[in-house]
Amino acid sequence: MATHWPTFYDFNSDFWTHYAERHPDDGVRRGFRGYNPHLRVDGPEKFTIKLYVAGRGRAENPQVGLGVITPENRSLLEGGQGRVKPYIPALAKAVGLNPRGMTNSALMTLWLDVDDPANWSAAADWLHEHIEIYRRILSHPPPSGNR
Repeated sequence: MATHWPTFYDFNSDFWTHYAERHPDDGVRRGFRGYNPHLRVDGPEKFTIKLYVAGRGRAENPQVGLGVITPENRSLLEGGQGRVKPYIPALAKAVGLNPRGMTNSALMTLWLDVDDPANWSAAADWLHEHIEIYRRILSHPPPSGNR
């Protein structure tokens, strides 16, 4: 059953606190009130993984997701401005997608009713799993043949 929060910030804080308690080593701060925690990736491109949560107040279909941004570009829509492109085949293979299905920001979405806190653990686990995959792949130079 969905819960109603006084503001989007209260919703965000409760969701990201749940996330941080469930996966404390991922780098999401407990009580974070924003929409998009940023997780830096140690690697040659200095990518950042940008997480998001969007309940019905912000999106028609509730969801969580993640994508890749570069230090000079903070938009998931524009992503790494092509710098992520060489990594797309490896990312897609690791998550079981067709590379054509991924944007140049390697954006992935899980459509799940995050307005219902009963779904938060599943959402947090999905994000955690994908963060681990992204960090592993993005922390190295792109696989040869993909440049």
